[in-house]
Amino acid sequence: MRRELISKIGKKPREAMNSSSNSKPASTELTGGAGFSYEDTVVAYYLSSLLRRERAAGQSGFVTSVAVQQQGHGNPMDDLVVEFDDVGAKRVLGLQIKRSITISGAESNDELRGIISAAVKTQALESFTKGTDVCGFFVEHVATDGFRSLTRLIDWAKASTAGADFEARFLSTGTAAADEQKLRSSLLPVISAANADEEIDFYRHFVALHLHGLEEGGVLRTEVVNRLQEIVAANEDGQDILLLDRLCRIAREGSGKATKWTRASLLAQLRGAVRLKVIPYLGDDIHRLNTYSLEALKVVSETVDDFHVEREGLQQDLTNLLDQHRLVSIGGLPGCGKSAILKRFAHRASIAGPILFLKNDRITGTGWSTFAASLGLSHTDVVQLLLEIGSTGTPILFIDGIDRIRPDQQGLVVDLINAIQSEPNLSNWKVLVSSRDQGLEAFRAWFPPGMYAGAGIGDVIVRPFSEEEAEQLARSKPHLRKLLFGNSAVQDIARRPFFAAVLARSISEGTEPQTEVDLISAWWSRAGHDAVADTIPQRQRALIDIAEKGVRNLGKGIPARELKDFTIEQIAALKADKIIRDERGGSTLAFTHDIFFEWAFFRLLIDLGHEWTKALEAAGEPPLLGRVVGLMAQEALTDNGRWSAGYRSLESKTLRRQWQREWLTAPPFTPAFEEAQAEFGVLLKGDEFALFERCSSGFRHSTPSRALSFSAPSRVRSRA
Repeated sequence: MRRELISKIGKKPREAMNSSSNSKPASTELTGGAGFSYEDTVVAYYLSSLLRRERAAGQSGFVTSVAVQQQGHGNPMDDLVVEFDDVGAKRVLGLQIKRSITISGAESNDELRGIISAAVKTQALESFTKGTDVCGFFVEHVATDGFRSLTRLIDWAKASTAGADFEARFLSTGTAAADEQKLRSSLLPVISAANADEEIDFYRHFVALHLHGLEEGGVLRTEVVNRLQEIVAANEDGQDILLLDRLCRIAREGSGKATKWTRASLLAQLRGAVRLKVIPYLGDDIHRLNTYSLEALKVVSETVDDFHVEREGLQQDLTNLLDQHRLVSIGGLPGCGKSAILKRFAHRASIAGPILFLKNDRITGTGWSTFAASLGLSHTDVVQLLLEIGSTGTPILFIDGIDRIRPDQQGLVVDLINAIQSEPNLSNWKVLVSSRDQGLEAFRAWFPPGMYAGAGIGDVIVRPFSEEEAEQLARSKPHLRKLLFGNSAVQDIARRPFFAAVLARSISEGTEPQTEVDLISAWWSRAGHDAVADTIPQRQRALIDIAEKGVRNLGKGIPARELKDFTIEQIAALKADKIIRDERGGSTLAFTHDIFFEWAFFRLLIDLGHEWTKALEAAGEPPLLGRVVGLMAQEALTDNGRWSAGYRSLESKTLRRQWQREWLTAPPFTPAFEEAQAEFGVLLKGDEFALFERCSSGFRHSTPSRALSFSAPSRVRSRA
């Protein structure tokens, strides 16, 4: 009976001890070194091949699973059952493991006869596939002559085209020696073969493996350690040797539970014990995914001009929330630095190993399969790839601008989330996203309830720069001090990192925008930067052309060949000013930030005057243009009566109801609303406050963190 392991997880492997039923110490003759039995080390040998997804003795193909003590699961060859993948074909190896065995035909040799009998039963199972599966034994110590005789029987059977060929070897004119003759005759009754064809069929599916050198200092053990060293990230304090010992311990503990390991479950057991490198089998694919992620990180700006404001408190908030929640969202108003916060966190994670970072405007394909194809991945099993990233890097799916992902590309996120949720071995994976301050309602349906049902969703709200952060920036950019510490309306604009960067680079000193619409006007008057006066009209036309051509892709993937000639002439300058960037070697273009696209498209709508909704229709009315419609509403507040007329115009058209909701809910979020409350209130009080209730509903669904800034009758307030 297998000895009971009394050491606990967490002790060093060398502290593990064996205890027999009478508490006597384990004999060193029964162990393979470091307190582990020969069987433990053999199983660990196959586990190391499973971990590296490599070939191993006994079968063709790569090891895909290892199971021990499987008699209770219908496997007579119960010590070890290993599955292989041989170019898509499944192969199985069933083994008895013996430290020593005598190969002879003596009736008293119960051990060999028992193995042969178990092999006969195994080969008779419906689950045993002739032509691919094999079974037999593994031995460390065996007499050379007897083992040679048995392997000759096996080799002759495999070399024979029929039973007659095999039998001919044992005739007086054949090549079989007396030892092979005697061994064959003595084993034939145990095999119970009715004829020579059945006899060779048995031997063709039988293996006898002599594996030695797994003891301390042994050649094979050293080779296994060297192979494990190649996938240990930091081989300090003999991590390669400790990893083999850990595999031996896992093998021993698994034997008492009839455990079956896949690579996924083995990685889960090793989690926290040792940090691994990417295995060669998946190396190229993980490199492609990591390169894609790092390139997406690069396009996220985290500086105001050339100055970075440290926001360490938010980084710590993310760390704390990820410890408590599986899904964490970074929210905040446009331009407040959500992407920069996410980038900083993801960048730090990338130092430790590969990551998976998705950016809304760099997603390709409609789901995982098309995304993987676009990257040229050889292995497209999403669970396998996520397991590798999680075990060698950081098990967090980073998604920047999740609320800005086009509907036809949301399938990629859905596929990844479903894989993370449905695969038990990915239970350590978390999801960290950034989205505008609209709550997660818009995309909650993407996430299975299990992702947030227990602990809920963690929220980190990124606010404008604090007094201390604003002071840091003012010291670096003195010309921004007046704006950073101006009145509250100016501060609300200047203290948002993206807007501060625009002010620092593109707005003339002395300009004090009170609203985002004011900032857009100042930005537009300089054509997106400090442009030469003579080139401003051309640059403005170019920006509108680029926005109009890119609206269906929300400002990315804009084919350069579709742009007008005068636009092409401005491309180099717009790239130099970091308003647009190249994609795919210059064949397509993209705005460097979704806000730049929104501002340029907003100016297109302004140009169209009363017919501005035609641009929405031409674009297919994508819901993600809602913020641009909100900016139109805020701009309309500057002229008395124009906002109300704009709403009535929207109401009369057969367009998405979303645009009416955006028109109603955007005004309270701009300082200009103070002077337009009367007009706002008159419209909402009509029809017995029906429009007010619609407006309130819009706030609940799109911006739950805000509240209307004027009072309603108690009847309506109590229902809100």
